[in-house]
Order: sequence, then C-alpha cells, then structure tokens
Amino acid sequence: RRMRGGEAPSTPRPTRLSITAPGQVSPQLSVAVSPEGRRLAYVSTDASGGSRLWVRDLDTLAPRALAGTEDAAHPFWKPDGSAIGFVAAGKLKRVDAGAGQVQTLANNALRSGGTWSWTGVIVFKRQGEFDTVPENGGPVSTVLKLDTGGWPSFLPDGRNFIYQAGAANGTRGVYVGELGSQTTKLGMPGDFGAVFARPDYLISSHGEGLVFAQRFDLTRLEVTGEPFPVAEGVWSAHLAARVSVSATG
Repeated sequence: RRMRGGEAPSTPRPTRLSITAPGQVSPQLSVAVSPEGRRLAYVSTDASGGSRLWVRDLDTLAPRALAGTEDAAHPFWKPDGSAIGFVAAGKLKRVDAGAGQVQTLANNALRSGGTWSWTGVIVFKRQGEFDTVPENGGPVSTVLKLDTGGWPSFLPDGRNFIYQAGAANGTRGVYVGELGSQTTKLGMPGDFGAVFARPDYLISSHGEGLVFAQRFDLTRLEVTGEPFPVAEGVWSAHLAARVSVSATG
C-alpha cells in the first residue's frame, strides 16, 4: 500500500511464527523467503554436523534438506521461485528448489550475498568486484569494481541493483549500480545495507536490533520521506541486518 511522506502504510496485524531447525543455525548465513512468500530457504546443520541448505514450506511442519548443498551460505531465490542460488566452498551454485539438482555457476565467490534478476542474470561478489553470470551458466563478467561491501539486491527493472558499500567519496551507505555501467549513485546514506521491498521501499537496520522501512524513488534512485520501524530484536552483523522480503509483501 502507498503512504504519504514518511507515514507508515496501514497494515493488518503481523503474523509471527517460529521455525524449528534440524540442527544449529547461524543467522549470519541468512534465511531467504521465497518470492511468493510461502517457503523459507535456510542453512542448518544435519545429523552429521555438516551444514546444508534446507527448505521449509510454511504450510507443513517438516523441512527438507537439499542434496548437494553442503557448506551452503546466503541463499537467494530465482524470481519465479523454481531455484535457489547460494555460495559453497568458494563457488556460486544453484539448486532446483524441487528436485534438488545442483549446478556450479562460478568460482571464487565470496560470502557476501547474491541476487537474481528476472532477466536471467545473477550478480554476486568476488574479490574486489561485483560480477555477473547467466542463470544457466556461462561466461562471468565484471559489472562493478568494488573493494569493500556486498549484499546486492536487484530493483524491479532487472538492471539496477542496490548494494552496501564502505566509505566512498566520504559516504558510507546503500548505493545503486547498473548492469553495463560503472556509474553508481548513493541511494541511502548509513552504516547498514538494505534490501528492496515492493512496491517501493528499502528495508534496513539502523542498529540496536531495529529494522526500518523507507520509501525509495525508483526514478531518482534515492530514498524519500522518513523511515518508520517494522521490526525489533533483529540480529545483524557486518553492516547488514539479516532480513528477507517476499515479492508479495
């Protein structure tokens, strides 16, 4: 729903639930809600003590492990919900969310998140740069030189993406990059990264376990109005709150 200025939109009462993981869970390894908002992908240890990727349908009680996802971290969904990207053992991989078939897409991937465009392009972090790779595998291309930062998140146009970066030109915050361009723009100053939430919000931690939403102008590519709180008690580290948003809100 739309809102005026920094006023929070009218929303129904929140739904809260607790997910029991099969083993140990590190919030730093992230949880990702599926685009339609009905499934969660997360990393947990199994009976042998090794970590792997699990998927939990919210209309069932039992999660299921995805074979071939050992050492997985930072899952992110394909926009149609059919597959999940993740990093494992320094490689960027994808796994079918149903059958569980795993494919390696790129080497030397860092644990700094990833994002999947509806155009079939994945953006991920390697040392000193953001790179792209086709969703079905192929040549890896450098999209942006970047020594620090990470956690990319595509905007709805499928070309622009936001990411968290350290001090650049004296300003730390959330920047906007574009496929095929080295030009960047500061979208929101601050110490923490953000994720995009439809129709036009950035969701970000402001520290002390608080998560805020703020309107984001998709034409000017910058925040507008004032932020408003949406959650508290959220774990965060490395200048990024571990927050995931579905395409359905």
